[in-house]
Amino acid sequence: MKKFLATLMSITLAASMLLTGCGGGGGQSAAGSGSAPEAGGTAGKDAKNIVYVTSSSLGDDPLVDLVWDSVKSAGEDFGMNTKCVELNNDTSLYASSIIDLCESGEWDLIITGFFQMIDPVCEAVAEYPDQHFMVFDSSLDYSTGEFENCVSVEGLQNEGSFLAGVLAACLTTSGKDGFNDDKVIGCVMANPGMLDDFLAGYIDGAKWVDPAIEVLYSYNGSFSDTAGASEHALAQFNRGADIVYSVNGAAGLGVADAALQAGHYMIGVDTDLAAEVSGNNAAMAQRIVTSVCKDFGTILYDQLEKYADGTLEFGTHTRYGLADHGMFIVENEYFDAVVDDEIKAKLKEAEEAVASGEVKVSTVIGASDEEYAEILSRASAAE
Repeated sequence: MKKFLATLMSITLAASMLLTGCGGGGGQSAAGSGSAPEAGGTAGKDAKNIVYVTSSSLGDDPLVDLVWDSVKSAGEDFGMNTKCVELNNDTSLYASSIIDLCESGEWDLIITGFFQMIDPVCEAVAEYPDQHFMVFDSSLDYSTGEFENCVSVEGLQNEGSFLAGVLAACLTTSGKDGFNDDKVIGCVMANPGMLDDFLAGYIDGAKWVDPAIEVLYSYNGSFSDTAGASEHALAQFNRGADIVYSVNGAAGLGVADAALQAGHYMIGVDTDLAAEVSGNNAAMAQRIVTSVCKDFGTILYDQLEKYADGTLEFGTHTRYGLADHGMFIVENEYFDAVVDDEIKAKLKEAEEAVASGEVKVSTVIGASDEEYAEILSRASAAE
């Protein structure tokens, strides 16, 4: 499966550099809701019909492309017809497009994901309780009994971030060029709240290596404000951090720029940020040690295999962690240039410890206010 993921990532990243819109034939989805590429499968009229609805566009986000590649591959491997509908970030189309697809009666399964599509799915479920949905990177409240026609899946970002914390802690004390003598690392996030789950894992990973590591963190308030993210990262570098974990989407480019300016390093999130910037800014790419990614290629392929063989249980939520290959950190030429064999062995040890259950990674999801505060308080260096 890892080989499958690597192939998809290579295809996706290459495509993202070449495309600005969708590939394949154009056309409109039912009722004209966004653009729709050619179907990815030709299994025949009696096969299951699956549509992937992305709020953005293919070619604009490697993660979106990775999901579509996975859906297409599952369709081809398991004899299902697949199609993608792009909504091109037009929020006025989100709910109406999902409703139109339900109303058409053409689709056995509608796949969509990320937080911005939850409300449209909830609205559609209320009107079409027999339409099957698969939602990724979000959860639904199954306790209400309203989502028996849905499945939802997530990657455990706290577990992936644990590896980022281990890596950052190992590097900050490594004595390598670009790293100082201070046991300080950083983290810049878009906003407090759910993103603090990334921070929780990052803190745990750093403390697993050395309790004396201090974790600086701050919120730049935006997923798109690169200038603001850069300012936050520079402030952390000035306070002694020599590597900063960026959990703020496209604004992470600002953190990468700050790392380049300061002569230090950063860790990206969601997609291989170094590969994305390498074509235009090789010097910046060299400052991006790795990125923490949710492996939706593997996750959705696994879910669709179960759907095809009839074992997928609707009305359930599944979380994929390190044990399920639901999260990974990117290992590329930039990673290899900074991370030596000793640190790689430590990362492998950490991954095995979490996957086996030996190490339980903290999470803010479902935590009480007191537990939440205690988790974040661990960012300070141990006395």
